[in-house]
Amino acid sequence: HRLDLFPTGEPRQPDLARAHKDGGGKPIPLQQRPRDLMRFLIPVVKRDDHTATRHGASAIQQAHDGIEAQRVLLDRISRNLNLPALRKDIEVREAEAGQASFWADSSAAKKKSKELNERKKTLAEWEKAAQILEDLKIHLELAHEAQDAGELKEVGKGLTENSRLLTAMDLRLK
Repeated sequence: HRLDLFPTGEPRQPDLARAHKDGGGKPIPLQQRPRDLMRFLIPVVKRDDHTATRHGASAIQQAHDGIEAQRVLLDRISRNLNLPALRKDIEVREAEAGQASFWADSSAAKKKSKELNERKKTLAEWEKAAQILEDLKIHLELAHEAQDAGELKEVGKGLTENSRLLTAMDLRLK
């Protein structure tokens, strides 16, 4: 959104933004304080599928780029989760829950069981996202080889679904 480029609480003049025929923008004055005048160059670019195709980016390349972007996000989430430690923690907690003495204190046992289930859920979400990405790679290869628009459409739907899952995981981890 073009207003996001301006600091909050400052005068905004978004109506001054105009697109040049070449896709560039005009400088927009922004007065921060009475004595300061700053100028920002804001390109106003309208893109659609036809524009993207004209600029040499095919739908297959865009899907590939989307998969790679999600792979980067999944890798970052993996580092934040510390997957080896998470798997080990789940293993230890499951072994602890299997002991008879675990249930001696029911309130502590319930709390620990809840924590174990939350960790298992997080790991399952990560594994689901990783599997979806692997499946999308295969579907994209099939779409590319067969030049199948229907398969490519399914890749797009999968990317959207996986994006929601990864974004939700990333937000919870922050």
